[in-house]
Amino acid sequence: MKRLVQRLIYWIQNIVKKRTDAVVLIGLGLVFVSVFSYPNIAVAKPLTPEATTKYQVPDADSKIDIDDKKPVENLKESFKETKDTIVEKLNLNEPLPESTKDFLRSTEDKIEDTFEPITGK
Repeated sequence: MKRLVQRLIYWIQNIVKKRTDAVVLIGLGLVFVSVFSYPNIAVAKPLTPEATTKYQVPDADSKIDIDDKKPVENLKESFKETKDTIVEKLNLNEPLPESTKDFLRSTEDKIEDTFEPITGK
């Protein structure tokens, strides 16, 4: 019986040791792959020439010129360009159509009618 218990303990120790070794090797492999892999894996190139010209997509290998002497001015310029792009793409500089104004007015009226029984006003 003592011999059987010793074999069982030895067998369990071997399994634990093998699993630990496997986990350590897998972890080291993942670290190695992440450290020495190509840094721009998630950079996608545009599929059509229109996408490149319309949205001004920089090439994945291009470097962005940044003047280190004026970081605040560079940031302001970047924000201004981003704001201009958003305003242009969403047509925020155009007036609201009359149909949209009518919809908003009707929504305000429905809100008042809906909450009147609750608020009593």
